[in-house]
Amino acid sequence: MRRPWLLQAVALITGLACCAVSRAALEIDPPLFHAGDVQAGGPLSHRFTLINQGPDAVEILEVRPSCGCMTGTPDRRRFGPGESGSLLLEVNTLTQPDGPASWRVTLLCKSGEGVEEKTLTLTARIQADITLEPSSLVVVTEGAMDREVTLSDRRPHPLTVVKAETTSRQVRARVDEPSRDADGRWRCVVHLEAPADMPDGRHDEALHLYTSDPEYPDLKMPFTVVKRSRRRVSATPAAVELTAGGSPARLVLLRGGDGDMIEIEGVNADDAAVRCEWSPGSRPTGAVRVRVDPAKLTADGLKAMVHIHLSKPAVQTVDVPVTWTPR
Repeated sequence: MRRPWLLQAVALITGLACCAVSRAALEIDPPLFHAGDVQAGGPLSHRFTLINQGPDAVEILEVRPSCGCMTGTPDRRRFGPGESGSLLLEVNTLTQPDGPASWRVTLLCKSGEGVEEKTLTLTARIQADITLEPSSLVVVTEGAMDREVTLSDRRPHPLTVVKAETTSRQVRARVDEPSRDADGRWRCVVHLEAPADMPDGRHDEALHLYTSDPEYPDLKMPFTVVKRSRRRVSATPAAVELTAGGSPARLVLLRGGDGDMIEIEGVNADDAAVRCEWSPGSRPTGAVRVRVDPAKLTADGLKAMVHIHLSKPAVQTVDVPVTWTPR
């Protein structure tokens, strides 16, 4: 039996919920701004006006830029009814290609019981006489770092890099001598170098290239270094335990993290009663057969250590304890 009153109630509740979610309380005036022609490497920013035109307070929960070359910074996060504020959108134009470009910021806003998204867009036409490649740089490393950034200038009289530095104490900027590519365009390679003992974690930094050109006195490029601890190579079993009357040998398997290839450089034991066999070459799983020589064992048993020297995934040594117990 149908219940019309129940269907009507469900429809009413659904309609009220949709109204709550779709209500546009925070307005952007205007949501789109065209900046015209902009030289690559030059400043590009615009301040958008935000107005709460709803009856409830609005809170900006999240600011989502469309790429890592830009930042969106609101001057406030909470707007009472009728209150206004602004959001400053700044773009790093040095990494932008030649031609039309657009950048978008999405705001996740809460008003009353509803949550909505608001989008603002900045457009421009980039004139890329000067370019810096790659356009974005994120380096994930477990050891030392050396990455190249190429600065190009297609003008008849190119600039000169006077000084290069980074905002990190760990990352050093080194500039090569300028040269010309196959098309005759001036180019300069900058190396970003960091030592293997750089602290673990995420490092958000910036490269500054100071030049002789008054139009481009400071070319800035953000970069990120994610330093990870070296992944350990696991041995299975972690220890070899043998007994009299049992098998005199055991196979030890070596595996790296994230499917890294294993290459065994050599194996040695600190007791003459232990012999090891392995296969050379790089493979997903390394294998070492650990064997004891019964003729060299004593009645007291055996406690030894096998040292497995690896060249991949990194130069390191994996130690495996070996014991033999008489019955």
